[in-house]
Amino acid sequence: MDKFGYRKQVVIVLNVAPRGNHLTNLQTIEVDPPAYPMALIYWADACGGDAGWLTLDEVEDDGEVLVQSVGFLVPVGDPGSKENHITLLQSIHDGEGINLFYIPVAMVRKIILLSS
Repeated sequence: MDKFGYRKQVVIVLNVAPRGNHLTNLQTIEVDPPAYPMALIYWADACGGDAGWLTLDEVEDDGEVLVQSVGFLVPVGDPGSKENHITLLQSIHDGEGINLFYIPVAMVRKIILLSS
């Protein structure tokens, strides 16, 4: 186990050539777990109303626009995190990440950890 309490995991690596409804050349390898857990975040997005001129009595409340985002969850206080936000990375490799994404905590409705 590592310092986060993870065990090494066996994953399927898809080095594939599609053949009909099947994938060929499947390989399994043992890999270390990610530095950050993967999470599915449900959050209410800010959204705009209809474009163009309208009177306010024509405006209807459509409710929240719920968005789902998946990524590597960066803990609050870690480098790259942002106060009062959930911080996600799309991809990580060798201590570096790409596509840092911040979701205001007040907009988060549910967090599901996909790995622990």
